Formats: sequence, structure tokens, C-alpha cells
Amino acid sequence: MPALNAIMADSIPPGARGRILSLTIAIPEAVRILSPFVGGWLIEEYTLVPAMRMGYALSLIMALLVAAMRIRYLRETLEKQEFQWDIPRIFRESYSNVWESLKWILSNMRGYSVIAMMLIFIASLVQPFWVVYATEITGLTPLQWGQLSLVAGLAKVAISLLVGSIVDRFGPRRCMALSLLIGAPAMLAFPYARGFMWTTVVYIVLVLGNAFIWISSGVYLANTIPRAVRGRIMAGLGQGVSLGVSGGGYAQGFILFIPAMVGSVVSGFIYEANPVYPWYLNVAVMTLCLVMVLRLMREQDSAEV
Repeated sequence: MPALNAIMADSIPPGARGRILSLTIAIPEAVRILSPFVGGWLIEEYTLVPAMRMGYALSLIMALLVAAMRIRYLRETLEKQEFQWDIPRIFRESYSNVWESLKWILSNMRGYSVIAMMLIFIASLVQPFWVVYATEITGLTPLQWGQLSLVAGLAKVAISLLVGSIVDRFGPRRCMALSLLIGAPAMLAFPYARGFMWTTVVYIVLVLGNAFIWISSGVYLANTIPRAVRGRIMAGLGQGVSLGVSGGGYAQGFILFIPAMVGSVVSGFIYEANPVYPWYLNVAVMTLCLVMVLRLMREQDSAEV
């Protein structure tokens, strides 16, 4: 993923990164909406085990197709260098570059890194429990949650296309702040939403905030990290950050693995203590992150190409 992230950032010109990144969300999301229906039809038609085998086989075929397309169509964005299959040297350089990457991040992106670690931690607290809370506490049926997910997926496609242009116009820092302003009240409202309609409305607002922070943080990374070190820095910081809403699954960097892992480990204990605590913690940390975005993050006068 770091190589693919770097190629994408290198290939998209400044000023258009929000719009292009929004397409990378909207198009796959539009296709993904159909997946639950296809999976359900396979299970109903062939029963669970044969359907799982078909699903894995289809995944393999699609992965091979994607690999072939990348080999055929992707072009290197850096000057080609002679590659030598010296495995010990490759390992030495890779791990020595980790420390160089950390030094660069601490010198140039300390504020963003702390914000990203805090957000990935609280996202991992709440992400496993959306459906659990909605069905066990709010009282939605599994069918209603499926309908809510469908509506949220459609909203995500439409919202992402709009958000990209807004990020390009107003800048990623302002849009990250806006995402937290939108997301924190909706996060607080979710445990108190009752009924299918109000739960869906609150969740769509969360999807809006999630789209803003995912696209704006991705644009911020591309605009801030120089092309020469973009791959190794993105290996540490990933593609961006999310609020743990609507699927997640965003590629994380090695710096974010630890807070994400800790959040996943403690999330069950926190939810067991009180089911609303994960959402309360999210609101508190998101509010703190909003202040940090406004005080600690700075945009460069000119974006890196």
C-alpha cells in the first residue's frame, strides 16, 4: 500500500487532489454496495460453505485481475534506479529508513501524527460496536441495520463527490476541523437516537464527517510530504484517518498500528462497563483533536508536487 499511495499522490496535481481522492472512494463504494446482495444470493442459492468457496475464488480472480492491470498500466513516478537482489542489504536499509522516517515526521508533521494516533485509537474503540449497539440497545432489527447500511453506502458515494471539491477549495486543515465539528455532535447523538429514521439520519451525518476527514487528511499528506520520501513516510502514516464509520478498512501506517491495536484490545472492556462509553470517549477526544488541528497543524504555502 505505501507504494500505491505514493504513486497516487505523485500522479495527482495539487489543487485537484480532493476531487480525485473522492473518486477513489465513490467508485469502489458504488460497486461495494452490491456485494452484500450478491453474497446473500450465493448463500441462499448454494448454502454457506459452497458460497464461501465461491466468494474466495472470486476474490482470487479479482486480485489477479487487479495485479495484471497494475503491471500493465501503472507507471513509475520516480527516476528508475538499478535494483539489486541483495536481501540483507534491503533489510538493513529498510529498517534504518524507519528511524529516518520517524525523525522526518517528528520534525515536520508532529501535530498531525499525534492527532492521527488519537483518532485511530478512538475509531478502533467504537468501530466493532455500531451494529451491536444498534440491534441490542437501540432496538433495530438486523434487516433494518442492513437497510441503514445500504442508505449510508449510497450517501457516502454522493457525499464523497461533493466533499472532494470542498477540500480543494478551502484546504485540508479547515476541512479536517469541519469534519470534527460535524462528527462530534453526531457521535454524541448516536447512542440516544431511537427508531430507524433518526438512527439513519445521525449515521449519515457521521458518514459526512468521515468523508471530510478521510479526504482532507489524505490531501494534507500528499501536499505536505515531498515526493522523494513520500513512500516511506506514508508507510508510517498510512493513507489518512477516519472516524471509524461506514466500513473503515483504510490502510494504516506502522505508526498507527499500535494505537489501533490498543484500542481494539480495550474496546470490549469499555463497552462492557457501559455501552455508551465508547461514544462518550470519541466525543471527548474528537473535541480535543479539533483544538489541536486549529493550533498545531499548518499548511505549506505551496503544496508538494
